[in-house]
Amino acid sequence: MRMWSPLTQNERLLLPGTITPEERPEWLDFGRRLIECQRHEDGLLNARFQGFMVATAFLMAAVSQFREAKYLPIAGLISLAGLLLSTGAYQILGRTARTIQWYLDVLARLDLLLYPNPSQRLYDSRTKLLGELHTTPSPAKYPVSVLLGVWVPVVVSIIWVVLLLSLWHIHRQLTLH
Repeated sequence: MRMWSPLTQNERLLLPGTITPEERPEWLDFGRRLIECQRHEDGLLNARFQGFMVATAFLMAAVSQFREAKYLPIAGLISLAGLLLSTGAYQILGRTARTIQWYLDVLARLDLLLYPNPSQRLYDSRTKLLGELHTTPSPAKYPVSVLLGVWVPVVVSIIWVVLLLSLWHIHRQLTLH
């Protein structure tokens, strides 16, 4: 899975170039259903992210309880469990974040078709913020869902690796003396 990148042409839903007035109610209904799906995925991302953070906090607290030399293997196992948890969270949260970006991409492009007046568009500011579908060049910024769904699990994984290396170094120092 890519860390994050704008959607490729193959990942984008093909939309018509124009919408006739007869087709407009169907496309409006389609847009409303997409908004519901995007909000559902956003709720899933938030719930999964909170669960990941709570589980990480419990595991970190558990590791901190095993400070004595005889408990280092237990602390190592808990750290390994934390690393596995953050790897799984990277996959799950990353897929959810990518799905949210797909919905938002379709909604932003659908806005351009449904609402010719820019003041009526719901996703126009997002389009400008991310530098997508816009004529003026601007640097692309990372959406919040990507920061929560991809970068946080990566940073937590790095912390678990550092913790495992520290425990290994402590164990090695104790066995040498």
